[in-house]
Amino acid sequence: MKQIPILLLCFIFAAIPAHAGDPGSSGGVFLKLGVDGRAIAMGEAQTGLADNVNSLFWNPAGLDRVEGLQLAFMHNFHFMSMHHDFLGIASPIGNRGTIGLAIFYWTSGTIEGMDEKALPTSDFSAWDLAAGIYYANQLTPDLSVGLGLKAVMESNEDEGATAFAGDAGILFSPPLAGVTLGMSVKNLGTRLKLVEDSYPLPVTVRLGAGWKPPLAGASLVSDVEIATDDTPSLSVGGEYAIMGLFALRTGYKTSSDLGAASGLRAGCGFILPHAGIDYAFSPYGELGSSHRVSLLVKI
Repeated sequence: MKQIPILLLCFIFAAIPAHAGDPGSSGGVFLKLGVDGRAIAMGEAQTGLADNVNSLFWNPAGLDRVEGLQLAFMHNFHFMSMHHDFLGIASPIGNRGTIGLAIFYWTSGTIEGMDEKALPTSDFSAWDLAAGIYYANQLTPDLSVGLGLKAVMESNEDEGATAFAGDAGILFSPPLAGVTLGMSVKNLGTRLKLVEDSYPLPVTVRLGAGWKPPLAGASLVSDVEIATDDTPSLSVGGEYAIMGLFALRTGYKTSSDLGAASGLRAGCGFILPHAGIDYAFSPYGELGSSHRVSLLVKI
């Protein structure tokens, strides 16, 4: 059993070069859009702190921390009239681990059509969809692993494409009070073929750390993201929950082509006995801003 994490890491790093591409060369880029208002507001860093149903995106090993049935929904009012949604469900299956289901959806909204002479034609829209099944289990009291398989679909006017991919993650609690470490790799799979061209999925590796200091209600997180279609980025963030009822969050994500200010993240959330309502704001320079609203329900 102790050899499984080592074999998983070897598989991850052996597979990444085969999926590498130039910046902006991937298909299915919507797969990189983060979910959960809490995680986004904390700088889009959650790999080492994943502990609820939103782990379906950040680190599937975090599903092992889920207690009882959990549901999550997020709507992202993205810039330029684009929309992005997430729906997730996770539940332990006795002492045999935790299983989860996830749906990720993105749509461009209505796009004004133009011909090669820049003359108006009929409007059209594009959409992307991914649906996956995930499983996580505890190997030792300090180590959990998670795996996921998903189908990815793209539609652009009358053309469509399909691909299949896998996600994997590790979550480890070292002998340091309040510290957890995580690693995930996402979107290892087949290529998306649209018309005559095919594109690799954006394989992404995240290394993260989370820390819950002695100060009640406080959490600090940090992630490093390495993607085959982009430059590496660093994310840092934190939150403070006031009387366990209302949380304030902020963070920063580096490596944006839209200016330093576009890396800022901020948000807040209401903490209820069996639910959480969260909001996150992300600026994208001249393109506009993203507003994410999410709901987490614990049953």
